[in-house]
Amino acid sequence: MSYKPEEKSEVIKHAYTGLYQLAPLLFEKYIYFIDIYAEVSEAERERIFKELEEQDEMESFSQYIKDKGRLEASRDNILAVLETRFGKAPEALKNKLGSINDPAVFKELVKKAVITKSVDDFIHEC
Repeated sequence: MSYKPEEKSEVIKHAYTGLYQLAPLLFEKYIYFIDIYAEVSEAERERIFKELEEQDEMESFSQYIKDKGRLEASRDNILAVLETRFGKAPEALKNKLGSINDPAVFKELVKKAVITKSVDDFIHEC
């Protein structure tokens, strides 16, 4: 990418919002193409998302960012509970939680994480 460093963030913002406007259902899948091409780090992406959310230029994009943050927090909370109770969580569990995008499912899984007898039982119940 041949933009000046001070322009890079603005160009990426336009790419993200353009992709979201064009294909909101595919945004999650294709955002990584932008990140790879523009060499966007995870920290940079989070900073740009925060800036877009604060600008509130696109209400649905802002809501997407908030929802994504809530889902990530739910995943992290479930993992924290299970890791506190049983030690390091297996990669299979992290992958399984990563594929869930329904807040209602996470709400039930938090309850199960607190009462489950083992990580294997929890994985089986997911």
